[in-house]
Amino acid sequence: MYHELGQTKSVEVDIITLDEYSKVNNLQIVDIIKIDVEGFEEEALKGAENLIRRSPDLMLCMEYTRGCYSSDFLPWLKQLFSKVYLPKFFGQQIDFEFLRKYQEHETFQSEGYLDVVLIRGRRFA
Repeated sequence: MYHELGQTKSVEVDIITLDEYSKVNNLQIVDIIKIDVEGFEEEALKGAENLIRRSPDLMLCMEYTRGCYSSDFLPWLKQLFSKVYLPKFFGQQIDFEFLRKYQEHETFQSEGYLDVVLIRGRRFA
């Protein structure tokens, strides 16, 4: 859905997971994934799990949106990625515990989402 000149309109689109896309297009690894799916990051990334696991050096750029994820999502991210950064704060490295506290409203209470960069491997370290 989107708004145009005060009217709400919708457009139907086909969707495909990144795992399926990579299989159909013989894409073995990627270096960067940038997603902005308005709170559906967990679903989108779980649909890319095989591609993520095959990519030894990966940078993931996403919005981490408070209140949108299952309790399994943060441990899942921690299993796949070794580092997390906050670009808004001069690339400050944080730990996954910071994201848990954010999710629980223990920090950055006024922010509905945080732009984060997650790193897998050593290439972007």
